[in-house]
Amino acid sequence: MEPNQTAASYTVTARKYRPQLFGDVVGQEHISTTLTNAITHHRVHHAYLFCGPRGVGKTTTARIFARALNCARPIDGVEPCNECTSCMDILNGRSMDVIEIDGASNNSVDDIRKLRENAKYPPVHGKYKMYIIDEVHMLSTSAFNALLKTLEEPPPHLLFMFATTESHKVPATIVSRCQRFDFRRMQIDSIVKHLSSIASKENIVIDEESLIAIAKKGDGSMRDSQSIFDQVRAFCGDRIAYSEVANALHLLDEEFFFAISDAMLAKNTSMMFGLVEQVISRGYDILECLSGLQVHFRNILSVVSTGTTNLIESSTAILERYTTTAARFRQADVLRIMNMISRTEQQIKFTAQPRAVFEVLLVSLASLDDIIEISELVQEIRDAKKGGTKIGMLNSAVHATMPAPPPDVLAKRAAVAAGTPVASAPARTVAPSAHVPSAVTAAPRPPAVTTAARAVPEGVVTTAQATNPATADGGAGAIDAQTLAGRWEDFLAALPPSLASVKMILRSSQYSSVEYTDGEIHIVIHTEDFMYKDVSASKAALGTRLEKFFGANVRVRVSLAGSVSDAPTEQDAVVMQGSTESASVPSERKAITAPEERSSVERMLVDMFGAKKIPMPGTS
Repeated sequence: MEPNQTAASYTVTARKYRPQLFGDVVGQEHISTTLTNAITHHRVHHAYLFCGPRGVGKTTTARIFARALNCARPIDGVEPCNECTSCMDILNGRSMDVIEIDGASNNSVDDIRKLRENAKYPPVHGKYKMYIIDEVHMLSTSAFNALLKTLEEPPPHLLFMFATTESHKVPATIVSRCQRFDFRRMQIDSIVKHLSSIASKENIVIDEESLIAIAKKGDGSMRDSQSIFDQVRAFCGDRIAYSEVANALHLLDEEFFFAISDAMLAKNTSMMFGLVEQVISRGYDILECLSGLQVHFRNILSVVSTGTTNLIESSTAILERYTTTAARFRQADVLRIMNMISRTEQQIKFTAQPRAVFEVLLVSLASLDDIIEISELVQEIRDAKKGGTKIGMLNSAVHATMPAPPPDVLAKRAAVAAGTPVASAPARTVAPSAHVPSAVTAAPRPPAVTTAARAVPEGVVTTAQATNPATADGGAGAIDAQTLAGRWEDFLAALPPSLASVKMILRSSQYSSVEYTDGEIHIVIHTEDFMYKDVSASKAALGTRLEKFFGANVRVRVSLAGSVSDAPTEQDAVVMQGSTESASVPSERKAITAPEERSSVERMLVDMFGAKKIPMPGTS
């Protein structure tokens, strides 16, 4: 403001730079285009409802539309000239044809009755007599009912324009008689660009971080952002720096939140107490601080998840900081941190010691250990076991609960390590116990060719017998076992999506194994009972598709590991994975993996270490 400029001549930025043309409206191009097209094609509706947040241009657009319809010399047929008598009267608020009404103070049925009486008179200068009712949701129910008839069948010269920030409070009977336009919240970029243009016209020097801070504080409202801009200008003058903006608006800047995340990564709990002291001594609200901290880690999460900073609204320097910081976090860790912050926000609302709760949160964040995914842990154990290395505490803890292997198993392990062939041993009977099913005696059956549903990985020892030339179903004309085994993967690949779950079970050596004999396929389910039921229910469908695929009848047999019919014999071909102990004591291993509800980690421990369930004292 110039020294000789009086207070009466000063105009706030929101009024001084109010858009006067459709082309000046920022961030609402979808509405400006629709209205200009309606004017061009003479398809003007008799009632419009403008909905949206505060300060995004609802009333401003209504005024531009009113001037454009009544303008004597419209520019390009759509934009008001703002120079003719009609336009000047509307701009100065003295028009007899365009009447603005505040719905909050003129909300009674008597006010609407007066409006109806005046609405029947034609316009004085322009083509339309228009009523702009701001905050129309404030009208009473009786007032809305009084307006209905006029709104439904207005005279040809009458036009209504309603504006509201709470469209859900407008009766459906009113909304159904209007063309509804939803105004959007202003984007940070749009506000920054517009404020930068205003600063340039006003000869104000302002940095990018200050503009972004003002735009964020405006919360999507252009009018609020312009009011904050005036406040900052009054505090800083014509040269505005971010440090002064933070003081003027009492903001917690980005550096504060980066200090928290840096202290977390450094495990520096003492620094956390210093940061809390800053918040308290400067008078910041703790809930506002937590909200900003949540946004900070949301920004880190977006970079970790997407690999870019496109979803962050901040300055270039801050975006670079986020890229550097996000590289040191994992997604699971950030999600856990954000959950902790959310829980603390709820706790602080109901505590008498908000500072103590805030300090506990920050110290807890600085004391967090990194999360290790279960899948990564399982893979590390498998890699270590495959390489013959020590697995560490988990391996020791598991083996501490397992009995020592019998002498014959130790002898077989030594033979495998020396490269000596190992002959299949007769099946043993498992003695009943509190945790192992009743003893099962192996029943003899024809020798079979046994393979896993997937390719046998490195380190698997396989012993197989010769194929039986005939089966109970087949005989000389049956499909031989080698053909069934050789084309089994092709058959699984051809299964339809309706059998996707069955395909998954059959392809996993962890869940099943398949034995082939001439004219027969025997599926043995090793894990949960529900998988056995799923495959058994699909046995008929599998048989039909096998016959179609191989061109001959193929019998399908499904059994559950550990049942009497599936007890292994000396003639069985055994697939042993991980160690030869499974070949010598298959019944024991199957008893351990009897159908019961187990988690993926429990199944991994059973499969890799032969772990057994040990009851806690006092439990059955």
